[in-house]
Amino acid sequence: MLHLPTIAEMNPWWEVPTARCATAFPARRDFQRRLVDFAREEGRRAFVVLGPRQVGKSVALHQVADDLLDESWPPGNLTHFDFSDDRIVEAISPREIASIEPPGMVPGRPRLLLLDEITRAPRWQEWLKQAVDLAESIRIIATGSVASALREGSRESGQGRWDEFRVGGLTFDEHLRFHSAPLRISSHEVLRRNPNEVERYLQLGGFPEHVLETEYGRSRARIRADIADRAIARDLANTGIDVEGVRRLFVYLAAESGAIFSARERARDLDVDERSIKSWIDRLLDAQLIARLDQHSKGSKRLRTKPKIYAEDHGLVSAFAASPVARDDAAAYGRIVETAVYRHLRHAYDDPRAELRYFRGDGDFEGDFVVGVGGDPIVVEVTSSRIVKPSKIARLRRVGAVIGTKRLTIIHLGFTDHESDGVRLLPLERFLIDPRILENVDV
Repeated sequence: MLHLPTIAEMNPWWEVPTARCATAFPARRDFQRRLVDFAREEGRRAFVVLGPRQVGKSVALHQVADDLLDESWPPGNLTHFDFSDDRIVEAISPREIASIEPPGMVPGRPRLLLLDEITRAPRWQEWLKQAVDLAESIRIIATGSVASALREGSRESGQGRWDEFRVGGLTFDEHLRFHSAPLRISSHEVLRRNPNEVERYLQLGGFPEHVLETEYGRSRARIRADIADRAIARDLANTGIDVEGVRRLFVYLAAESGAIFSARERARDLDVDERSIKSWIDRLLDAQLIARLDQHSKGSKRLRTKPKIYAEDHGLVSAFAASPVARDDAAAYGRIVETAVYRHLRHAYDDPRAELRYFRGDGDFEGDFVVGVGGDPIVVEVTSSRIVKPSKIARLRRVGAVIGTKRLTIIHLGFTDHESDGVRLLPLERFLIDPRILENVDV
């Protein structure tokens, strides 16, 4: 049964046209602009945003509402509903939300539905298909945390009817913007005032909720609780899996982010069937808590099929590290840095024409990342040291010779961007600000 006062509270502009919900969040994520552009476009397609918890999907919907209302969108033609609201104790279908006629609806103007966590709603796929097919002037933006539900919905009825967009945590550029927007200063000024901002970003990760946090321990504890209690216990519990087993597997994967994964070894460690491990991996991928990186095969005598598994966000590596201060654990800190680099490469080269892999040769040498984007591939090695040893440069040159490329880069924690023996040495900060700088060979 619809609880109209709760729905009215989610849409305060119905009663007070000047009401806004996201004034406390002046910074906009990059994907929020895409949502506003979609709402302005004509057509019958819907837009579905996939992303893990706490990456700003709900705030983005409120910001879309605020921006459109500021552009004179009729308040009665805009409806927001959050299917994950704890006050909703009975199943409510999107059809019921769409059937509400808010006060002040303007005939002849498009209506926008902002539906947060739509996958919690019963039979949402069928409704979304019908709404796109039948409604002449309705536009729908929906979000979800569990990708499998949306993927299955697309397979059954959504092909050609809604667009999907996956979003992760804040990039470093967005992180700087979240600091600069409230102060109305540039990102460059943020770095000038806070020369250790990269370190803060590495420790806190890309979760907008924690972007201004100064107490790392408190932030790490809140991230752990949110992942264990919500992303795993709540979001995955209704899939029928062993929640405790999945939690234990995730803790291992986060702590060992970037390691080559063996389902057989993890099954032995957790004393479960190997098929269970593979199923749990699929669920964690669907929940977008982990990401998979496959191997680049050129130059290897045999094609290995074992992937690397990364935590979806480097903040998860920090949160689940054994050491209270990840900086004190060299191995954990190295995994945080490598995961941050992977996150930015994935974001920068999210293009069907680009390819991102890792390389492992038959000898004692490897390349953390191989980026295929026009011409010869770019091989990237990551170090958490400020000084790059000549031996690391020599090993990367060997990888380049096997793969057949001279586009070689080592990302380091030093300060200078320069070339050494045919290898570019690129500071982490400069890379995080603009990952596509890898394609620029001039140093």
